[in-house]
Amino acid sequence: MSCSIKKASLLDALQTARSAVSHNDLLPILTFINLQDGLLSAYDGRHAIRVKVPQLQGIQTSVKYDKFFKAVEACGEMVELTLMKSRLEIKSGRFRAKVATVDDLFPYSMPEGAGDVWEPMLDENFLATLRALLPFVSQDMSRPWQTGLWLNGTHAYATQNIS
Repeated sequence: MSCSIKKASLLDALQTARSAVSHNDLLPILTFINLQDGLLSAYDGRHAIRVKVPQLQGIQTSVKYDKFFKAVEACGEMVELTLMKSRLEIKSGRFRAKVATVDDLFPYSMPEGAGDVWEPMLDENFLATLRALLPFVSQDMSRPWQTGLWLNGTHAYATQNIS
């Protein structure tokens, strides 16, 4: 699978996702970005960001963020991405780079629009609930699942693995 995209568009999407890419590799997958169904996704164990990039439609893989970013940065105005068996080839003019890919390893891969969507109403009860749950949100990054909240539409949950 291959696609062409303007370098500026791809760099903008990568820079938007940068804040949700882990800077330490305690869990190496958190230093990767996922390209799937026209979405560029990043997750650092606490925050997730999904950026729509329709030109990436058809590319389904995960790559190490820093290597991918540096390769795109070295490209000319147009970037061509080609997905091979275990590598993503980045081409622009005479420049060529190959970045290793990892499949089926990203923390989530729910297609856009799939599943239930819930948007919280920001009223005083919702904010009071968040304040009440804050002491139960862990800061221990060795267990990323306990560093966030679970909102399912009618209930909110948090745990620091004690209570």
